[in-house]
Amino acid sequence: MTPFERMETLTCRDLARLAAAGLRVPEFLVLAGAREGTCRWLDAGLFPVAEHWLRTSCGEALLQEAVSLVSQIAVAMDQVLDCFIEMHAGVGASAQQRRWTAWQIQRQVVLSWLAQTGTREVNAAAQAWLQRADDDTATWQAWDQIHTLPELSGLRASLVQHMTEPPHVVYGPAKRICGMRATGT
Repeated sequence: MTPFERMETLTCRDLARLAAAGLRVPEFLVLAGAREGTCRWLDAGLFPVAEHWLRTSCGEALLQEAVSLVSQIAVAMDQVLDCFIEMHAGVGASAQQRRWTAWQIQRQVVLSWLAQTGTREVNAAAQAWLQRADDDTATWQAWDQIHTLPELSGLRASLVQHMTEPPHVVYGPAKRICGMRATGT
């Protein structure tokens, strides 16, 4: 493996850690190993994001604090979007359907943001967050950073865009999942 290939793999791993933190899913659901040490993205939406990160990466490693920040933001975003969808969904939506719609918006927000940002901005946001963080209210402080940190302006714009035009979802009977009826109906 050449040094360039190693850097590419590290960049992909960093992006996978960040995407997984933003989507609140395990990393193995985002990126998997393929033959000969190459990486395989499990979400088609991450292809253009990975291309952007590989193109703009300057070999800077992602800070572990950046993953923590995005994870905290994701928790708060999940709560906010769940309430937001509840207001727009109407009476016919089950809790499961609302959560799924909120997660879909969160996915669009995170992928859109990551496709426009890079390691340097995310690391700078994480360092600024660390200076203000208080363990008791870390999630909401992280959420506040969306509205104040210049490095997170892309995340703010993506969130506003997707919340301004919420998806119009027609809720019917819950679909069967793996042969079982979905709960919450």
